[in-house]
Amino acid sequence: MPITFTGQAMVVTRSRQHAVRYKLAVDAYIKAKGYDTGARPLHALVAFSGSLDDEGVTYTEAMMNGFGEGELPKKFDGDEYHLLVVAEKYQTGFDQPLLHTMYVDKKLAGVRAVQTLSRLNRIHPGKTDTFVLDFANTVEEIQDAFAPFYESTAAFAAEPNDIYNLQHSLMAANVLDEHEMDVAVAALLSGQASKQKYLYAELTKAVDRFVALDDDEQEAFRGTLTAYVRAYAFMAQIMTWTDRELERLYLFGKALATQLPRGDDEPIPLVSDQVELTHLRTALTAEEENAALTEGDDTPGEVLPGEGKGGQEPVVDKLSALVERLNDKFGIGTTDADKVWFEQQRLEVMNDDELRVVALNNTRDHFDLILRDKLPHHVAARHGENTKMFDLFFNKPGFQQLVVEYLGELYDEFRSEPTGEVPA
Repeated sequence: MPITFTGQAMVVTRSRQHAVRYKLAVDAYIKAKGYDTGARPLHALVAFSGSLDDEGVTYTEAMMNGFGEGELPKKFDGDEYHLLVVAEKYQTGFDQPLLHTMYVDKKLAGVRAVQTLSRLNRIHPGKTDTFVLDFANTVEEIQDAFAPFYESTAAFAAEPNDIYNLQHSLMAANVLDEHEMDVAVAALLSGQASKQKYLYAELTKAVDRFVALDDDEQEAFRGTLTAYVRAYAFMAQIMTWTDRELERLYLFGKALATQLPRGDDEPIPLVSDQVELTHLRTALTAEEENAALTEGDDTPGEVLPGEGKGGQEPVVDKLSALVERLNDKFGIGTTDADKVWFEQQRLEVMNDDELRVVALNNTRDHFDLILRDKLPHHVAARHGENTKMFDLFFNKPGFQQLVVEYLGELYDEFRSEPTGEVPA
């Protein structure tokens, strides 16, 4: 059965007054359109601190929402509310996998930009992509904000005409076939396990034709396919397409991208190709991210006793060994609060469903590569809780390496879980 996903959205405003007025405007719009009635009515929430006097009326978060501030995370996790308007609150440390879309009406810079946009960086069954509509920041400003954490941050601009140009280039490459795409997409959308053979069969034909191309042609096709999938996914969020062929190419191309032989410069995939393509829309989420490897040098750090491959000694002993080594190497004078920081990172990794998928379907080496790529996101999200450890993590490659090695042992814990299966 196909996975059904109903996402949620967040509006990031520049002040409490803006948050209040957005909430009032959104409520009025929902009511005018009749979205507050029916089988699944739409309702919005607002989050801001204290009270605000605006045009003779005193507003508080509790008054506008109809319940206390402490109840908001639980309420937003249910089926009743789907839009959250915020002013400062919930831009960091808020872990809600259902968040899919963010509207930004506020200047963001530095780690705050990374923390805010990372609210969308949580996977959920059926969540295939995320979308940010930014009214306040330029592409260059966001790139600058992410620069301290990534060696490169990709950005692209797309226009409707670009979609058709890319489609024409793909269809002219002699890799894709109209009938094969029809059969494959029908099988993919059916969600039936019995139809998988048709999907794989049609994808294999396209892969065979791709392999027959010379190296330059392969590189060109792969680049065009990637550009099309990204551009279409973006444009489909802000305008309505009536061209069935564009959607068909998007779905087939997204599936085909997982099957093409990888180029020499491509990263290790986050999930094994053996994952059923009925789960494509979940498994591909992380492959669509524009993130690169985190900043740092190539010098390997010192390893824990046993190179992280020894017996299953208690977690507290492993942490003590790590802390002792870090103290010896960096002289950080670890406190109890610092030890809590390590355990918080451990829990973040254990609760990361994407890393669980990687562990269940790839080798330990591949898991470590993806962990090294994802861990900075988790650390940045908890920046305010321990700035000392945050600074060490991003400014001392050897420190980061040891933390990665410590958390890399969670690979075995993921694989020893009772189900031993990729969550659907």
